[in-house]
Amino acid sequence: MRPLAVWLLGGLAFAAVAGLPRDAAATFPVLLSARSLPPGATEGFLAGGYGNTAPDYWTALAGVRHGLLRRIEVGARAGAAWVEAPDDTDVAPVAGVDVKVEVLRESIDIPVDLAIDASWTVARPGGDTWSDLAFTALFGKRVRIEWLDDTIGPDRLAAVVGAQLVFLGGTARPGREDSAAYGLIGVEIALPAGLALLPEAKVGSDTVVGLSLRYRF
Repeated sequence: MRPLAVWLLGGLAFAAVAGLPRDAAATFPVLLSARSLPPGATEGFLAGGYGNTAPDYWTALAGVRHGLLRRIEVGARAGAAWVEAPDDTDVAPVAGVDVKVEVLRESIDIPVDLAIDASWTVARPGGDTWSDLAFTALFGKRVRIEWLDDTIGPDRLAAVVGAQLVFLGGTARPGREDSAAYGLIGVEIALPAGLALLPEAKVGSDTVVGLSLRYRF
């Protein structure tokens, strides 16, 4: 019953956090699985996202992730965001770093993966700044769909749900709340040749969606 309670807690966290009333504020997609890379393994990725966040924005990012020790993964990313402005669209540089720790891995006795991620993302729209310090709990579950086995192979899908608390800073957010909470849901799709796709939706008072394509070197 204890492992089942962990999975139920993940679902309840998503439902509860997604319903919290908050002022709109720009945040970024998470696009992470609930498993860390093996020690020494490295992944590169391309990612895109859209935020209905007042102001709305589109973003394109590239980055790298690396496995450290047994359960720790670090990542860095950089790119640009196209931010809607009253008269035009601002192009803002975006950069971020994060550390993810895998707490549980799905096994015979444990029905889910569990990871905790801490990230910092900075953007510069119109000469101002967004500064997001985020803490995310991620729950993952391997899913098998038999009719997809011939296409992508067995055990290639994982559902990901989570809850995120973001501490918002920067001069571009006058009068905003200093924190925002979100629930997120995604699907990790492992593809041949070391590739993986991860579409995601992050929901709170506003909505952020994203898609990443990863390649393990």
